[in-house]
Amino acid sequence: MPPKDRLLEERQKRRRLARMRFKSLIRKTIVNNFWLQELSDQKLGDNVKRNVAIIMKRKGTKGLLSILDKAVLNIPADDRTPEQKRKLVPLLLDLPCFQRFPPVIRAQLASCTYFYFVNARRIILRQHHHASAVYFILNGEVNISKETLDNVTNERKEEIVGTYVNGDMFGEVAIMKNTKRIATISAETDCELLCIYREDFNRLLRPTLQRQWDQIQQAMSRFKYFSYWSTQQKEECCILSKIKQFSPNDIVYGDTGNFLNFSHFILSGQCMVLQCLKIKKRNGLTSKETKYELLPAKSKINEVDDPSTDFHFVDVGTMSAGAAFGLGENLEHRSIVAKTTVQCLLIPRYWLFQKAQNKGNLWERIKLYMDATIPSRETTFQDFLDTQKWKSYRKELVENVFANKKITNPTIYYDIPLVCRITGN
Repeated sequence: MPPKDRLLEERQKRRRLARMRFKSLIRKTIVNNFWLQELSDQKLGDNVKRNVAIIMKRKGTKGLLSILDKAVLNIPADDRTPEQKRKLVPLLLDLPCFQRFPPVIRAQLASCTYFYFVNARRIILRQHHHASAVYFILNGEVNISKETLDNVTNERKEEIVGTYVNGDMFGEVAIMKNTKRIATISAETDCELLCIYREDFNRLLRPTLQRQWDQIQQAMSRFKYFSYWSTQQKEECCILSKIKQFSPNDIVYGDTGNFLNFSHFILSGQCMVLQCLKIKKRNGLTSKETKYELLPAKSKINEVDDPSTDFHFVDVGTMSAGAAFGLGENLEHRSIVAKTTVQCLLIPRYWLFQKAQNKGNLWERIKLYMDATIPSRETTFQDFLDTQKWKSYRKELVENVFANKKITNPTIYYDIPLVCRITGN
């Protein structure tokens, strides 16, 4: 290579390294700036070493990690001392985002997990880029967007198709399939993330994820809904989905709670659909009469201070293995609760309702069927009123029977016909 070309190549290399160092410095500055927000009533001076010492002595916690924990997780893996790794182990064992992995695997993550802070509206991963790491959300919310082609204007546009929240993992799809990123991930809020790079992911987490995906594929084979899917669709479903087990009386799904972004398919067990009725009682025209009024689910009446307001939970349906819910059906003041030990296949709703997985508008038809089958709040309230009327009638009837017992029976032994008395003897 001519000396001139070699010199030009070296200059370009130095420029690339300078840009990389600058980006690294900016990221570290952002992280440290986030830490400094935790300091209160402590003024920092111009002495950098003193400032760092002040920060490190303060072990306050913001989110799930303390400042000291974040500091250790930002140290290069090879430079972490055995003592620092030992202190990280119990911390990583308790983090919700790692619960899907066995404890033995979680303990080994102490030597290869990094802390990563991202400001709101910043892009974390970009579609079609090379995949180098997997991320776990400690705190915050990120948006999933995909680039699509508009059939009318023939223009490419980016559309938000889903959301990840605390405890979710993202970025593993491209590494597992050895492809480029399939979606863009951007921070909706300030986010605290944990990062594991490709080599450590393949060494520690890949085998566990592969086994889980095989289990999901086996679970999918039990539903006819997925029989028309292509191999690629089934693989993507295995990557995005999870299997979750619920104990009896656990809330599986409701208008509030966890896993609201997932559609549920029951693999085993039974669930009951509980409708909550917020009812206000008041006196009727007579002292024995009681009037009932159904309050809106989101009424502002203080239920604690108002003794006339009662909550009634009514079992309006049962779901068994093979049933599906969480497709966007009406869940106003309604919860689905495990009647027995229940195992469900959870599939992200945003992905399930994409055109390729929703041929014939299948999921919308199932949702409409469920809304038509499960009684509404108003229908359930009318049944409640009918039940109260029956209870009132039954009570009045029993009271009348016992009241009439005061009249003695005047019949005596000799009033019975002689034939009947002889036969009886």
